[in-house]
Amino acid sequence: MTLPALLVAGLGLVIIGVIGMVTRRSLLHVLVSAQVAGIGPALVFAQKADHGHVAAAIYLLVFALLTVASAAVAVTVYRRRGSVNVDEIRELRG
Repeated sequence: MTLPALLVAGLGLVIIGVIGMVTRRSLLHVLVSAQVAGIGPALVFAQKADHGHVAAAIYLLVFALLTVASAAVAVTVYRRRGSVNVDEIRELRG
């Protein structure tokens, strides 16, 4: 795939992810939408990493770690609260 095509695909994924984060009330849906939004730039960085850019490969590794961490947060909140509704989680603020 050429770089302009990847940029358009990446932008589309970012837009879809942001719309999903704004319109959903479930923490799991918000986190998945955030991951979709993060995959957009990851596509471009993956193409750059394929050409030997070390910084792009490091970004992809950090992105993968953040994906696992956000899933762990969602599971922890669900276990403690019994719900993943964003409105109910806001009550946790002090």
